[in-house]
Amino acid sequence: MHRKLRAGIIGGSINNGWARGTHIPAIEQLDELELTAVGTSNMESARKSAEVFQAAHAFDQVEELA
Repeated sequence: MHRKLRAGIIGGSINNGWARGTHIPAIEQLDELELTAVGTSNMESARKSAEVFQAAHAFDQVEELA
């Protein structure tokens, strides 16, 4: 059985074109990775971003995401 490595993105806001256009699409294309957490500096933004990217977890503190 192949298990996916769970990944989180710090600075993964839907309002941030850089992460949205680079790291997140790369994770979505790799069968061995699964985006499960999104972190931004604002919890509301983190929740919205996690929902859009279909990530199970949202964080506004990098230490909690780690």
